[in-house]
Amino acid sequence: ALLYCNGIAQIRTAPMLNPAHSTRANLTVASADKHGVVKNMALDIQRNKLSAVVETETHDGILAIVENGQIRKLRENVTGINYVAVDWIGGNVLYTVEYPSTSPGIHLCKMNGLFCKRIIEGRAGVNIIQKYRGLTVNSMMGLAAWIDVKEKGHEISVANLDGTGVRLVVDNLSYASGWSIDSIQQMLYFSDVESRKVEKVDLASGKRTTVGTYFGRVYDLAFFNGQLYWTEWYSKTLKVVSVAAPYHGERVAFGAQRYRSTPYGIAMNHSLYQRHFLANPCERINCPWMCVVIPLNVSDPASAIDARCICPDEYEENEDFDSSVHGSLPCKSKHSFDSDNSGLVS
Repeated sequence: ALLYCNGIAQIRTAPMLNPAHSTRANLTVASADKHGVVKNMALDIQRNKLSAVVETETHDGILAIVENGQIRKLRENVTGINYVAVDWIGGNVLYTVEYPSTSPGIHLCKMNGLFCKRIIEGRAGVNIIQKYRGLTVNSMMGLAAWIDVKEKGHEISVANLDGTGVRLVVDNLSYASGWSIDSIQQMLYFSDVESRKVEKVDLASGKRTTVGTYFGRVYDLAFFNGQLYWTEWYSKTLKVVSVAAPYHGERVAFGAQRYRSTPYGIAMNHSLYQRHFLANPCERINCPWMCVVIPLNVSDPASAIDARCICPDEYEENEDFDSSVHGSLPCKSKHSFDSDNSGLVS
């Protein structure tokens, strides 16, 4: 089924609006009414962990995880947090932080929230306002992608999961909102509210193709198995349309479900949605912190990938790290007083 979050602080299941799939729907997975409103979420299907961004009445954000119907706080008082994504290969969660935070950017955290690192620095300064409109991850390619709100329009950029290799893939968007990644075809689907179009861009070549026009006010998208699902604010509906065939001037939604409250983010819950390696590269290295897969050639996303251990913000790389030495670790605490500088933290 699909998952969606609504304006009354609930995360609920929704039908896939397709007879070939389960019609189980309209069940409440979790309620955040004690914490605030769930604005965005991302599901690690294999680990069955749902990460969520919760906005409180004071507008101080919470990074949370949903377990057994309960919302558990991982990080509190995160000013400016608004979008979340999961790295299902490395077992990590990413989130964006924007204005009024004094240190905006994109953060990578271990799934339990204990360790984090800001991998992308946002813009900050006098009269500079950093805003984001979305965040997504392709774990198989080791890529993160996000919508950056600039003064002259919106842009879509991508980077490796360690923050290297930042590149612009789409610019001059009027009002980007809602997007989803096809990890098999390496395509990124996105909508532009003002043009009412949904397009896709090839992450390797940068080629853009129109998927459909005359969409309503899209908030979030989910692409799966040739179908595009989206939540629509104006009509308070969840809709789906087939985009498997080339676009020739018209797309007709073949399913829709209307809700009493405005639907926000959506997440796909299907065993085939998140692909995995036969052997997880992160299992080959000793990394108690955040392990990610990245291209061996950081400037070429099509190159072979390998695992890398990311040191949290309060740690630094251990220059004396030796993978052949038992107990040697690639990171060491910035406040460690170990005389042998082994990287082991007591």
